[in-house]
Amino acid sequence: MAANKDHVRELYNLKRKMLPEHSRIEMDLIISEQFFKTFDFATIKLIHSYLPILNKIEVDTFPILTKLSTDFPQIKIALPYTIFSDHTLKHFYWTPGDELIENRWGIPEPDPVRCLPVDVNDIDIVIVPLLAYDLKGHRVGYGAGYYDRFLADCKDETLIVGLSAFPPEEQWINSEEYDIDLDYCITPEKVYKF
Repeated sequence: MAANKDHVRELYNLKRKMLPEHSRIEMDLIISEQFFKTFDFATIKLIHSYLPILNKIEVDTFPILTKLSTDFPQIKIALPYTIFSDHTLKHFYWTPGDELIENRWGIPEPDPVRCLPVDVNDIDIVIVPLLAYDLKGHRVGYGAGYYDRFLADCKDETLIVGLSAFPPEEQWINSEEYDIDLDYCITPEKVYKF
């Protein structure tokens, strides 16, 4: 029997809140190190990433983005910009240090007036937000479908990468036909490849 997504969301929101702050900071750095050991960056030109919502206690992507810009300056970074009216994302090039603006959910985003738009077909890796995932790479997000719509438009070769403080759910998570699965999930202890 598949796990109910609403139950999984509730459980993992609670699990995140129980993580001590000092452990979270260390965990974010370990996950960043794991990320850089996982991929061959010689062929990667563009990485898209979410930025963390602080009150959701998401894995912080800033250590990854900062290292990308200093150690791999040839790789471009793209960030999402939320279009609330139709539940979609637009995408813009960004460099650490560029101004960010907070949307109504408290998510930092690039300024669409100042940043250049990105063609989703140019993206090689997408680092996606998630609450939980299972052993088959099924991802549970926040339920609005923004990322599934975006990922459906990416090229087939684009790698979908999750970051998590936790191992996968043993129980299969119920997925819908429009859900896009992970290719990898990076945790402090292990990198899961699906």
